[in-house]
Amino acid sequence: MDISSIDINLISRLCIFIILFGLTIKAIKLISGLTFKIASIILILLLLYKMFI
Repeated sequence: MDISSIDINLISRLCIFIILFGLTIKAIKLISGLTFKIASIILILLLLYKMFI
């Protein structure tokens, strides 16, 4: 595989992750429910797992 395509793929994944992370933080601030916080933490961990492993 070409190195540049790998870099573009990684950068796009990081951008998507940053956007999702920011939206999750805003949602946590809006909705202070404990269940939602736990679910969002699990979602972030799953995204990290799928991206880097």
